[in-house]
Amino acid sequence: MSSSVLGRAVAFLKRNPKTELLIYGVIVFTVLGVYFAGLLSQKDAETAEKTVTVSSNLDREIDVENRLKSVLSCIRGAGRVEVMITYASSGEIVTAMSTSRNSNTATSQDGSRASEELQEILTEEPATVEDGSGVSPIVLMEKQPVIRGVIVVAEGAADIAVRLDLERAVHAVLDVPVNNVEVFELGNQG
Repeated sequence: MSSSVLGRAVAFLKRNPKTELLIYGVIVFTVLGVYFAGLLSQKDAETAEKTVTVSSNLDREIDVENRLKSVLSCIRGAGRVEVMITYASSGEIVTAMSTSRNSNTATSQDGSRASEELQEILTEEPATVEDGSGVSPIVLMEKQPVIRGVIVVAEGAADIAVRLDLERAVHAVLDVPVNNVEVFELGNQG
């Protein structure tokens, strides 16, 4: 019974090429709609991921400043120390990507003419691994942020020996050229 309905539908489409083209058009637009809807949801997920990355980068940058401040204040004669680090670029996490390829071929025949349409869709998303805490992306490498400069303000910076010790310590810890490190004496706050 269903094969006779299908046979009649095929026969109807062969007799009415405009209707056949209309149906193919609806199919193509439906596939494209699904494809673009998937792209939009993927972009929303990437935006959320970037927000989390920016937040974690800021936390990491504050942590580096606090740790450096703590170490520099231990240098003899430095006294109380404040530190500010400026960055030329933020850090970046490079993840492994998983690529999938879907191909669809549509063949139509209009009288003695036959046409074939090939549609190929490539999708790329981060490769993930499931661990005890859930699903997480596979990280290939983590690029550290590029430091532009460092300002150190210390109580003992009036002493040239303390100033040089502070500069050398910042250079050793952050691998920043000494000419990108400025050391100032802490002024009165009040």
